[in-house]
Amino acid sequence: QEQGDLHTNFKLSTEGEFIALTAEDGVTVTDSITFGQQSADVSFGRMLDGSDQWMFLDDPSPGAANSMDGLISIEVENIPDWNLVGLPLEVENASYSNLFPESIEGTLYSFDNTYIPDSILILGYGYWLKFNNAGSTALTGIPINELTISLSEGWNLISGISISVDINTIIDVNDLIVSGTIYGFDDTYVNAEMIDPGVGYWLRSYEDGEITISSNSTLSKKTTRETITLPAHANTLTLNNQTLYFGVEIPEDEKLRYSLPPKPPGEAFDVRFSGNWKYCGNDGVIEIMNPHETLEIQYDIQNNEKWEIIPVIANGTKWSAAIPMNGKKKITLDSDIEKLILRKSQSTTIPQNFSLHPAYPNPFNPSTTISFDIPDATNRNTSLHIYDITGKLVETLVNGTVPVGTHTITWNPKNLSSGLYIVQLKVGNKTFN
Repeated sequence: QEQGDLHTNFKLSTEGEFIALTAEDGVTVTDSITFGQQSADVSFGRMLDGSDQWMFLDDPSPGAANSMDGLISIEVENIPDWNLVGLPLEVENASYSNLFPESIEGTLYSFDNTYIPDSILILGYGYWLKFNNAGSTALTGIPINELTISLSEGWNLISGISISVDINTIIDVNDLIVSGTIYGFDDTYVNAEMIDPGVGYWLRSYEDGEITISSNSTLSKKTTRETITLPAHANTLTLNNQTLYFGVEIPEDEKLRYSLPPKPPGEAFDVRFSGNWKYCGNDGVIEIMNPHETLEIQYDIQNNEKWEIIPVIANGTKWSAAIPMNGKKKITLDSDIEKLILRKSQSTTIPQNFSLHPAYPNPFNPSTTISFDIPDATNRNTSLHIYDITGKLVETLVNGTVPVGTHTITWNPKNLSSGLYIVQLKVGNKTFN
């Protein structure tokens, strides 16, 4: 389409581009910019003419002076249920009901070591917000080209400016950001590469301090993030598109890089190893929040190793035999599973000895998982009892004939006070504590 003498003969993609002006030699770059995904018909330039600041412009006509007196509109998409959102513009009314009228009332949450019900969005902060349906919202206001954000030690919910910014251009002069811990949310946590306008993100900080997000990527003194890659021999377990890693040891000074943000509020999908990790060594407990009808699991076991998972049923009264894992495979389980015990398999699928495994986690709140091994099918009574410190029986979890195999049960004491409790397994005339 003919635009006039001052227009170029090409168009830029809304998906993001790198564009540069060069000297007559065609090699020397005199000015450049890299931008992420944008809405159509966005005008962007140096503010003011010739300065080092990039800004949205009011007037897209070539030859006009750069100014920013007017408003722009940014389209923010949402998925059904929970979303991470932010405020990308200066607006007169920053209440969530005004900005996101299709959201569900009473579901805006900020974060300050715990989730806090909120009603007003503040620049630079991220929020949880729930929607009934997928859709998009047009936000209109004065563009923001730079934000300085205060961080607290640990996890922070943040948001960015009016354009997409590569995470590697975040100005972090004090090395606050824990590499690999900038997460977005798309039905599960995903590592972010860009900070997009109107979207919230988790970020973990080593200590209190400040970072700056700017539209001028040349302001960044250095690349503050690096690619985090687990060793090639790490095994993977992928549950509904969230990948966990196991069978590897991580140096102590790198472990925070593999931590996960707090679980989403309410009913949302989430999987992680106990302690909020996405990796474990030789055994671990996988905690599951699953609002879906089934749980799809894909595993990739390296070096012909043999592992197993033991599903723990949500009501805490059912237990399941171990599921062996070797090579690559996909399995589907029922949605009522709230935990998986992951461990290396024994040399055979049949246990060699009667044994009672330590409860995990311990200490616990509100529940713990107990596993025991039955090596033969001789018709003998098996009981699993819980005693308090005085020796009083407080609960019987198993009492009857139990088949060969490894068995797991979750104990969730509802009416007992905090304290020390003893687990006892009796098989015939054998007793294990």
